[in-house]
Amino acid sequence: MLPPVKDAPSLSELGITKRENSEAKVKLGEMLGGLADPTASRAGRRQLPEGISHKESHKARTLAANPEVIEQVKAKAHNPGGT
Repeated sequence: MLPPVKDAPSLSELGITKRENSEAKVKLGEMLGGLADPTASRAGRRQLPEGISHKESHKARTLAANPEVIEQVKAKAHNPGGT
């Protein structure tokens, strides 16, 4: 993973909502899911794209593999007081 940029703007300062950030992580997980084993290397070469850690890859692939949970969280966030 790339080191954090000093004084980097926050997501909200960039106009990116938490929902957009979550949707981007799901999309990343879908794209990384095409790798046979993103944590392995082939012929000594890293399979993950530069800047994506194994931990980030795992989290994104887990989100992409559980769309029903994502939808439940979105529904709960949209209607926090409802049933």
